[in-house]
Amino acid sequence: MSVVNKMLNDLEQRESSEVTQANYQPPAKKPVPVRLLIIILVGAIAIGAALFWPVESSQPVVQSPVVQPINQAVNNQAANNNSAAVAQPQAVPAAQDSSSPVEPSRLNPVPTPAQSMQAANNAPAELPDPRQAASPTQTDAVQASAQQGEITAPPESTKIQPAKPAVPVIRSSTDPNKMALKAQIADAIERNNSNEAIRLLRTLILQQPDNINAKKRLAALYFSEGRSEDAQRLLQDTLSQTPADSSVRLMYARLMAQKNEQELAYYTLKEADDYPPANIELLGFRASIAQQMGKLDAALSDYALLVSLDARNAKWWLGQAVVADKQGERKLAIESYREAYALQSLDANIQRFIAQRLQSLTGVAP
Repeated sequence: MSVVNKMLNDLEQRESSEVTQANYQPPAKKPVPVRLLIIILVGAIAIGAALFWPVESSQPVVQSPVVQPINQAVNNQAANNNSAAVAQPQAVPAAQDSSSPVEPSRLNPVPTPAQSMQAANNAPAELPDPRQAASPTQTDAVQASAQQGEITAPPESTKIQPAKPAVPVIRSSTDPNKMALKAQIADAIERNNSNEAIRLLRTLILQQPDNINAKKRLAALYFSEGRSEDAQRLLQDTLSQTPADSSVRLMYARLMAQKNEQELAYYTLKEADDYPPANIELLGFRASIAQQMGKLDAALSDYALLVSLDARNAKWWLGQAVVADKQGERKLAIESYREAYALQSLDANIQRFIAQRLQSLTGVAP
């Protein structure tokens, strides 16, 4: 029993000692010295200055080739103009509140000069907005140049390039409506619908007054329909507008020859000499009309020009031979007959006629 009492006494003593030991009181808080606060504030200012100062001073200023000033007045005015064109950089706060500590994750990293140059080279060239203020680095560069008495061109990135003129859009003259109209004309001619073709051609000429081919086709339709007066007026008007067009002149002369107006046809063709070079087809028709009218000298002159321009055409040699034969120029006639016969490109009846004339003039068959 005494042993149990002893154990109980020991347990009570142990509990009382544990309660006494667990009853801790916080020590009295000592006031922070003023000197420590001053040291912390000065340190914060120093850290802020060290972090923000390289942003303005570490970036290199790339200047364009320097143009030496003419006089000091030019320097001052250039510096004033450049300074007025840019905005003042924002001031960097000198100190921060000690109650708000600086967090490195919120500060912009300071790029090194090599990184700045690489970023400038890799960045795409964009046209800057003239209403935006210049960067602090550009402002410092302009002010430094003005103080040194130098006129420097602004960096390439700040130059405002003039807008390139818009390239004119060249549209094709092929109008779908006109193409459809031409297709309708061709279809009407193929179906022998002359009235419809004439109506469509007149519409096309109204739309294209300079379309010579359309006018010639319309004149041909007029003539085929017995409207020779309409064809003559149309060709006369066209020839007066384009006198150098030998095809219109030849078509008009042929129309006059069809109407038995040989003289008008001949002098219409004669006026072509004022608009060289000579057209072979026109010269051939003019020589033929001159021969029919008895103008043998004019015909022989045209045939001589034709054989010099187109010596492989037997028709011109035959024409020259016939005219020379009529004029009694025996030697020229024989030479021309022989040339025409040697080409062997004429009809068989004409070939026999040439052989007979050569045998008659020379006494020998060719």
